[in-house]
Amino acid sequence: SRVLLISDLNSKIPVLIEPSGYHAILSGRGTNEPTLEYLPKNHKVQSGNKVYTSGKEGIFAPGIPIGKVNSNNEKNFVSLFSDISQIMFVNINLENKNN
Repeated sequence: SRVLLISDLNSKIPVLIEPSGYHAILSGRGTNEPTLEYLPKNHKVQSGNKVYTSGKEGIFAPGIPIGKVNSNNEKNFVSLFSDISQIMFVNINLENKNN
């Protein structure tokens, strides 16, 4: 088994940003604020927009709340709803298990 935290440098999660409906990839960077990548050109993502799992790629169910956008001039970071340093339980999804 392998566990990959959302903050890990190898973490890439397909997400949906609301209310705009933009799709992006949430990329871990080794901190508690991953970045949003591969946004459409001329996007209008703003601080405070909510980020959810998109369900693409079948890794996560769609609609799981992840965090809020925190934008600066150059990058869009995501402030996570959960403090990952306080994780005590994990949910293991065996639904797509291949034998």
